[in-house]
Amino acid sequence: MPVTRLRSWTLRLPLQAPLRLGSMTVRHREYVVVRVDADEIEAPGVAWSLSRGLPVGAAVDAIVAPHCLGAPVGATARVWQAARDGHGPAGRSGGAMRALSLVDIALWDLTARACGQPLHRLLGGLRDEVAVMAISAYPGGPLTPEAAGEHLAQLGADGHALVKLARWPDPRDTRTVLARAAAGPARLVADAAWAWDDATSALAELRTWGDVELAWLEDPLPAERTSAYRRLRERCPHPIGVGDEVADAELLAAMAQQGLADVMRVDATVAGGVTGALRLLGCCWHAGVPVSLHVGLPIHVHLAAASPACIGVEAFVGADTALDPVDRLLAAAPVVAAGRVRAPASPGLGCELDWELIERGAHLRTDTANQT
Repeated sequence: MPVTRLRSWTLRLPLQAPLRLGSMTVRHREYVVVRVDADEIEAPGVAWSLSRGLPVGAAVDAIVAPHCLGAPVGATARVWQAARDGHGPAGRSGGAMRALSLVDIALWDLTARACGQPLHRLLGGLRDEVAVMAISAYPGGPLTPEAAGEHLAQLGADGHALVKLARWPDPRDTRTVLARAAAGPARLVADAAWAWDDATSALAELRTWGDVELAWLEDPLPAERTSAYRRLRERCPHPIGVGDEVADAELLAAMAQQGLADVMRVDATVAGGVTGALRLLGCCWHAGVPVSLHVGLPIHVHLAAASPACIGVEAFVGADTALDPVDRLLAAAPVVAAGRVRAPASPGLGCELDWELIERGAHLRTDTANQT
């Protein structure tokens, strides 16, 4: 059963209000949807993720499609290796790796559907339910720092063992959010979103946040600044998490092996798809570094349910889904209850997409068919 067609759609969904994320102001979310078809399999394989403004759809068509079309369904490792190595260093980072990641996930979805199994069971089926870390309290929204902290405390009371807030531009606001959130039962994660370039600057601001204990401080520095991470980890009062938006899985593996992070953040839609994520998860497990999976709950729930390295996956929940309205692409979104989500029982990813919305909203499309 060969892969016969590979398509992508790029579309933007506006946010109700601008989102502040580190030095970035986000006014809309741009998503890339990938679909892989095989003539002998009724349902397609699918994947989707944020584009972050990169030409991911074009990379799907130019870089990955030549290695994917005509390949047997199930030969995901063969496609992954050929696409990754077929363009030298350019194929191992940036938009090229994002494109390969999405195609790889879609191929795994297609394979699991062909086998009639949920993806997490095809990967080993370690558990049927996983923990969800709730994300909230990002600056730029309608909540004051006091209200944002109280909302985080309520998320903990609702059953989330971990809740994550963002660093606010004014350290006094971050201190307020943390103080109010600490009144709840959840452990707190603070997302610094690469706010600092060096350990000295990070430590200076951390001292202004008060003495609230963090489960981890997330992405304080760009991941490639490994020497600065070493210095920061020696003096930081909090555990450190690293990895959001990092496409270089080898860099993350090296950081885990060298003890530069206490928690590894992994995003399969960025760092090599299911194939790449499984390799990284294995490395983290052997290094004794727990893994918290990035947003993309319908996809990442399968990895979290299959890997002993994973402690859970993060997601926007309730009203906070307005900050990442990806659920609008789905016919039905996963249900998070009491801080947990069940892994799907239906084949593949267990998700059906709203193709009418995707087709209507797309401003860029690619479509490549096997000609042999």
